[in-house]
Amino acid sequence: MQKSEDGNTVLLNELKQLHVHDHLCLIYNTQEEQLAAAVPFILLGLEREERCIYIADDNDVATILHKMKNEGVNVDSAIKSAALAVITKEDAYLKQGYFDPGWMIDFIKELVDKARADGFKALRVTGEMTWALGEEQGLDRLMEYEAKLNYFFPQNDVLAVCQYNRSRFHPETIKKAIHTHPLVISGSMVYKNPDYLPPDEFLKPDAVSLSSISWPEHEKHMMNEYKTGQQDEDRYKILISTIPDIIYELDPTGHFTFISNAVEELGYGPQELLGKHFREIIHPDDFDNVASSIVLPKYRGKMTGDTNSPKLFDERRTSKRMTRNLEVRLSVKDRK
Repeated sequence: MQKSEDGNTVLLNELKQLHVHDHLCLIYNTQEEQLAAAVPFILLGLEREERCIYIADDNDVATILHKMKNEGVNVDSAIKSAALAVITKEDAYLKQGYFDPGWMIDFIKELVDKARADGFKALRVTGEMTWALGEEQGLDRLMEYEAKLNYFFPQNDVLAVCQYNRSRFHPETIKKAIHTHPLVISGSMVYKNPDYLPPDEFLKPDAVSLSSISWPEHEKHMMNEYKTGQQDEDRYKILISTIPDIIYELDPTGHFTFISNAVEELGYGPQELLGKHFREIIHPDDFDNVASSIVLPKYRGKMTGDTNSPKLFDERRTSKRMTRNLEVRLSVKDRK
């Protein structure tokens, strides 16, 4: 494997710590973020003499093979030796024309047994889960499948990453995906998932789930727990990845101390914005209308009341005067 780029070194080292029997989900926003995790996951398996299967959907097979070649893999040799297969949903999840969790798990069992019989140390699989956004019969059983895999994986020589595009799946599905995976890849880290529910618990009809909380309530609840220190940092980072909005924190001078992965929709990486002023992502024509250093002096000595108080991007106020429902244009990064 070629040396990983600096921005992906941390993730590569995290992936190296994975073991047979691990069941992970990858929550991603962009293709770049997706393949930065999924392709190295497969390449590490090839290095470890595991049979590797990539189930493509959002990306076509040619794109995945091209990316692997760019990473230094002798794709032709790996395919010829049956160490690597890049297939599609019709070869796996929807091979019968519909989705059946029991059949799919039996199918994986056959693949595991065949890999071991052929001399490979384990089976390593990753699948682009966007296949489940179609209209085939049985797709409503996706999370039943994910939960039941947690019975199967500890007893079989297999590890897998299920890839969920946060911008394509409903937030409720993302939350359930988190509940059904003991490990979560988000950004450049692999987290032990404190919100994982064992299958016996998840599959109960009356199972308590984050999905029982409405989306705005879930976001507010999660942020409050983090602020009051009632949950550890891992839980915060995992849950923050389920929110489709940009979540940020500023220091007293207006510089970012945290910004969520959702900012990648604007072309920025979260890490590149840390320490930079929020001016960086605000449309130039809107900045003077939302910056406290410019707006608040205009209101000095004036009585606005709670409902007419100015709305600020770098909000420091609390209670009823705190900014809510701010509308502001954000700047897309020049990709040239």
